[in-house]
Amino acid sequence: MTFPKTASLAALLLASTALAAAAEPVFNRIASFPVASNLPEGTDPKTPTSSEIVSASKDGMTLVYSDSPHGGIGFVDITDPKAPKGAGYVKFQGEPTSVAFAGSKALVGFRTSETKANPSGELGAVDIATKAQSPVC
Repeated sequence: MTFPKTASLAALLLASTALAAAAEPVFNRIASFPVASNLPEGTDPKTPTSSEIVSASKDGMTLVYSDSPHGGIGFVDITDPKAPKGAGYVKFQGEPTSVAFAGSKALVGFRTSETKANPSGELGAVDIATKAQSPVC
């Protein structure tokens, strides 16, 4: 390789590393949401709760999360991403292990067995607008 080609390649490599260093980070937290504030009214605020699996609606304005310790799913309105607010909570007879949006419903997989050694479960659906549960299967 000749000197001009080597110098050009070195300049190109240096320029590409400078651009990468100046790039925005992939994730930049702009807010957080304490899921305990979304527990149903009358629930002891010290009740164990956790957002585990999270899914976003197609329009990106609503999140739904599974809350295995409390046995339900919670909705969060992120219309204003810097100020998320609780948008409802639905309790189940079982332990939610997965949740995802599917059209106008939130599909929830939950464990109904007493132990993990003999697993059993059901699939539930919740209307996003009304928070009404459909029959489980």
